[in-house]
Amino acid sequence: MERPMRMILVLVAVAAITWSAPGQGDSAAALVAEYESKLPRGKKDLPIPLFHKYRMKLAALGRAATPSLASVFDSSKNWRVRYLVVAALARIKDPASIPVLIRALDDKTILQHSFSGMGVPRSARYRIRQEAADALKAIGPPAVEELLGILLNGRSKSYENVVYALSVIATPAAIEPLALIAMSQSEPAPARRDAIQGIARGGARDVQVLAELLQDASVRRDVVEILEKTRNKHLTPVLAGLIHEGAAGHETARAAAGILWKKNKKKWKPGNLKDQVDYLLLAGRGTSIAGAIRQKALSRLAYWVESKNREMRSLAIKALGGFSTTRRNRNIRAGDILLGLLEHSDKDVRLEAVYSLRDKRDYRVMESLIYMLAAEDGNQKKYMSTLRCWTGQDFGLDIEGWLAWWQRNRSTFKR
Repeated sequence: MERPMRMILVLVAVAAITWSAPGQGDSAAALVAEYESKLPRGKKDLPIPLFHKYRMKLAALGRAATPSLASVFDSSKNWRVRYLVVAALARIKDPASIPVLIRALDDKTILQHSFSGMGVPRSARYRIRQEAADALKAIGPPAVEELLGILLNGRSKSYENVVYALSVIATPAAIEPLALIAMSQSEPAPARRDAIQGIARGGARDVQVLAELLQDASVRRDVVEILEKTRNKHLTPVLAGLIHEGAAGHETARAAAGILWKKNKKKWKPGNLKDQVDYLLLAGRGTSIAGAIRQKALSRLAYWVESKNREMRSLAIKALGGFSTTRRNRNIRAGDILLGLLEHSDKDVRLEAVYSLRDKRDYRVMESLIYMLAAEDGNQKKYMSTLRCWTGQDFGLDIEGWLAWWQRNRSTFKR
């Protein structure tokens, strides 16, 4: 009984080996030619099942297929064939394929075709260039050494492509040169952007570089756009540290707050009240302070309305307008802060205070607003417009007329 069982196992093993091993005629070039002959004509979509089938067949040939695949890539004018070759090399992971993959980085074919069969173009995500970078990443340290060698040899036509490949690989060995490129203002903008993208994929120590880059006005916009789309658990603590305006500068703090809001929405909150108020103001969400923090936020808002920073001051004044004055929630203190601003030396501050008091429906401003019609600050028409909006009356710039009407109606006035 044991002997027949052994014979069956041997036969099964031999069959498996025979099935998996490529035949003598199944050379890489022959397989690629067979694949190309089966490609549908007149269709833009890549035939995914066919592509996967031949990619696996080519990968099964192993490293012996690398020279043939390199030759096919250099000679073929069909982007589908070149894409198949690069995808197969990514599976084979042969260091000998590094030169052809570096050449593939310069492939400018943009695939305006659906890879899902649903007719949705995905030109940016599925390019031969990206597949080549992924293949180099799969090869690992030998590919990184080759790419770094190209960078050290000075500028070449492959320079920006090499930076892009290193940004995809993003290993610790690749991060350091990427940081130098990102920090240098003499580098071309595409190279700096790719370097930033690579750093954003790094670890806790790597993303610290991004805090410095946010302070560089020349790349701040690129950093913000990249970090808003990057999922990296190390980014949140780095960005949270930049909210402290004194340490980072206003523009940097505002950029960090904006990224945190886009990435986390309401899931993340600073650890203390001061930072929470500042975070919401910097992120342009000051109007939500009344609902989120309420009375406790008023002292911090009072600080900001006296700030020399025009933007934060304006945001704080607008936030105070969100503290409603109703019978249920009669918030007098927010109104008091705004009333005090009606004597401010800056005419824009006075006008912003008026608008916030109007939003609060705090009619204690009415008498002050009437007297402000006499001010020569260029805002008289806006003050008059506010009075018309509130009262439905129109006395123009007649201060006596407005005061007389207000004295008659102030006890019963409702908006």
